[in-house]
Amino acid sequence: MSEHVTFTADGITLAGTLAVAADRAPAVVLTGPFTGVKEQVAGTYAARLHERGLTTLAFDHRGFGESGGRRAHEDSQGKLADLRAAVSHLAAHPAVDPGRVAVVGVCLGGGYAVRAAATDPRISAVTYGSLHSLMTLDALGSAPLLGRTPLLIVHGRTDDYCSPELAEAAYDQAPGPKELLWLDAAQHIDLYDREPYVSQAADATARFLHHHLR
Repeated sequence: MSEHVTFTADGITLAGTLAVAADRAPAVVLTGPFTGVKEQVAGTYAARLHERGLTTLAFDHRGFGESGGRRAHEDSQGKLADLRAAVSHLAAHPAVDPGRVAVVGVCLGGGYAVRAAATDPRISAVTYGSLHSLMTLDALGSAPLLGRTPLLIVHGRTDDYCSPELAEAAYDQAPGPKELLWLDAAQHIDLYDREPYVSQAADATARFLHHHLR
């Protein structure tokens, strides 16, 4: 059963959808593409991961969807603060073990997921699809916290927007436990909501998180 929740970051009210899988189940915060809202890609993956036994929180970043803040403004530092607040909200839930919380990001959200884990020791695992930003490489190369953070990269073999070479570089640079899964997706948006790619990504993500958050 999912429920509408609100929490705050920098005094801004953020709206999300929380779905508890089971008491003390591994839990995950989801963030999606640029301008995306919780009913789109993040919500799609949240539903799939919940079906696979994970507690999930998909939410609207500041300025988008039902959340407050300056409308349609891409605030990179604000989004990182939003992710920290979402982790705090999820970790405080009585059915969640705060030591078993991960972040999943798709597209631009993948870069934010890695950058959040680089500075937040509460994030125990990161998984993301389609590497989007060179800033992700900077985070991987400079953050000691990522040395113990498991990282799963899911990427299309011939992504028409995000370079597969960047995914390989990120994988090579990641210092901790890591996996790289190639899917036969040709278009960047194949990982948004197209089958069989979403199910393949969700299966791999659930397996990875259940293993590393056990």
